[in-house]
Amino acid sequence: MAYDDIEVEIKLKADDTATQAIKAKLLKNSPTQKHHIDTYFDKAQDSFLTATPIREWLSVRQRGDKVIINYKYWYFDKNGNSTHCDEPELVVENAEAAARLLKPLGFEPLVTVNKHRTEALINNFLVAVDEVEELGSFVEIEATKSYGSIQDTLNTLNAFAVELGLNIADITHKGYPHLLLEHHLGHELAQ
Repeated sequence: MAYDDIEVEIKLKADDTATQAIKAKLLKNSPTQKHHIDTYFDKAQDSFLTATPIREWLSVRQRGDKVIINYKYWYFDKNGNSTHCDEPELVVENAEAAARLLKPLGFEPLVTVNKHRTEALINNFLVAVDEVEELGSFVEIEATKSYGSIQDTLNTLNAFAVELGLNIADITHKGYPHLLLEHHLGHELAQ
């Protein structure tokens, strides 16, 4: 959920204790259960993976009966940590049609992220527990509105994570496709 096509969120690797604690908080806020299948595409020539850090992702997202072509362009702080991304999206008829559209443009499937999500809106933040196939559990907290600058919004997200009892030292600045590629390769990709 981006506001004005900009996504500002934090993602934390979560152990069983943190996962259960956040799920208990979500239960008090009418959570929804979702199954997301996101297929990420890349092209051999001008690959997204050649940039350090990786700046772009193009995916076809399946959200129940809704299919979305999603493009993310990431911005980074001086330490190379992602701060936010532009996130335009386009709803399409089906995933197969989207893949057929991308193929003549040189895009091929790279990796598929399969996750089960429990999410709820808490104090203007979308809080989610993601169970990601092959990677484990994560907590994502996303701003649903601006809190000033991008840095002010990130500071607000970090403070809210602490309020929820999470350790912000567990924040990862890598997206699920990045983490899944590293998992498959058995080593870290340049960031």
